[in-house]
Amino acid sequence: MTRPDPGPAEQWAADEGFEVDFADCSVGPIHYVAAGPETAPLVLLLHGFPDFWYTWRDHIAPLAAEYRVVAPDLRGYNRSARPRGVSSYRLDRLRTDVYELIQQLGYGTASVVGPLQAWILWYILNSIGFSQIIRKALNVETTPT
Repeated sequence: MTRPDPGPAEQWAADEGFEVDFADCSVGPIHYVAAGPETAPLVLLLHGFPDFWYTWRDHIAPLAAEYRVVAPDLRGYNRSARPRGVSSYRLDRLRTDVYELIQQLGYGTASVVGPLQAWILWYILNSIGFSQIIRKALNVETTPT
């Protein structure tokens, strides 16, 4: 799959010193922005609809002081893979993306922060035997701006 050119948000991230990269997941490339020491505990900042990683822009740097912070674009958003068909966006597929992202980043566990959609994703991960990879989950009902 062709990776789209960076947009203004990605240029902003690069200017801030954040990493802008892709993880090669089974769906295709999952775009993310990251900061913080690679040896620190992983925190995933998951966006909801209709946002993308940029929703977390003001929270990445402060969290990166103590954590490895990764704000991905979930499938279908911004620069990540955009598979065709409604069935490509079922929760089990999104769950697989998050699991594979954690693995691609070289981690075995992560804490997850996000709105209702991310909370549902955490619930699904937890209920089907993936509880060992999610250390903590924080439900943020309103998208930070």
